[in-house]
Amino acid sequence: KVHRTKRSIPKWILPNPALVDDAVKNQGAKEFVFENLVGSHILNLTFGKKDFELMYWREDNQEVDYILTSRNEALLALEVKSGRKKNVPNNAFLQKKGIDCPALLVSQENIEKFLKTGSIDEILRIVQ
Repeated sequence: KVHRTKRSIPKWILPNPALVDDAVKNQGAKEFVFENLVGSHILNLTFGKKDFELMYWREDNQEVDYILTSRNEALLALEVKSGRKKNVPNNAFLQKKGIDCPALLVSQENIEKFLKTGSIDEILRIVQ
């Protein structure tokens, strides 16, 4: 089961990326804006569906940006990288930590395809 560690800092996700001030976008916070775009898309797809929860996982220096759960069972781990793709946990590592679900790396290369999805099922088909 997915859990938040005691040292985890809550994630703030703006449901509409247009609400991010241009000053924030221009002050080196592009990673935040990109990660928020992915999180807000997931939140919008699950809006009103009480079975879903968007979480994240962090332990020491390892983290997964988003873990989509349904009834507290992990469905999908999403790692978001706007630039360099380093320190991306692989499926075997996540399974050892008790996160047994498909993983998707969302990057500049596939963000357009990701954002065109209209349902969680469509996103799950991308990783299968």
